[in-house]
Amino acid sequence: MYLMCSVAVKVYVSECVSSAGIDDAASECDLDTGVTFDVAIDNNGDDEYLTAQLTDLVHSINNKL
Repeated sequence: MYLMCSVAVKVYVSECVSSAGIDDAASECDLDTGVTFDVAIDNNGDDEYLTAQLTDLVHSINNKL
């Protein structure tokens, strides 16, 4: 038996650094609008907060299996 599960995840980064030609490329920007994400991860530089969010994501995925 094979189970399929998909979760669309958006990671928000609070950094102020932007690299022309990279951060403004279509591959980076095309998913910013018109896409519904199941989960949003806030990568604000706080390792404990990021770990807690990722742990919640793993638990959520495991509960769907």
